[in-house]
Amino acid sequence: MFEIQIYKNGAFIESTKGYSCILDPNEIVRCPQYIISHWDSSITMRDFFSIIEANSEKWQNITGNIYVEDYVKEFKKVKNNPALTNSDFYYLELSWHSELWNEGNEYWNLPMYDTNEKGQELSINTRFNGVGPPDQYSSGSIEKYGIDFIPLQDMLELEIKLNPQIDVLFEDDLQNIKFSAKKKFSVADVATGIFWDLSWDGGPKEKEEALKKLVNSKKNI
Repeated sequence: MFEIQIYKNGAFIESTKGYSCILDPNEIVRCPQYIISHWDSSITMRDFFSIIEANSEKWQNITGNIYVEDYVKEFKKVKNNPALTNSDFYYLELSWHSELWNEGNEYWNLPMYDTNEKGQELSINTRFNGVGPPDQYSSGSIEKYGIDFIPLQDMLELEIKLNPQIDVLFEDDLQNIKFSAKKKFSVADVATGIFWDLSWDGGPKEKEEALKKLVNSKKNI
């Protein structure tokens, strides 16, 4: 299994056989299944899109996301412009989200005495959020927020952090973590996870239309 260390200006790969080499950022596309052993926390959304821009068609195939090309076009259009608004986010974070499901696609309260019962399924997916100051409903020092309607232009200077922590909670006991672990990201996990949440409402045009509908609905209320 190959591992890759990703830095702001390039990457370093190493295998169990001891072979290693240095890659330019635009060559990272060659390593979608490589496990990330180090991620430079100073990498920004601008750096990420610069990597994607160099091989956008290949990245679209890797992620399976039909909006990659649309967001690359948006990046080319706005990358030399200042942010439209000052974001309250401290940084952006890609993390893991775990859910326990049963066959009916509802949360499953896993019996501690029987982990092999038919129908139990642990779903682990990525989540890409903005991390910022807590709101009035938060009890912690920071809070995670959706990026659904944040313009790409306003996120370009924000750093991207990877959070490998997985916490499993049960539906009837959300205050106590039942199981904790860490899971590394592959290169494909990072690209796929970022574009999954970035394109939740579609491409830039679809996102703009969805935001207008939301604003109008609030006015009507």
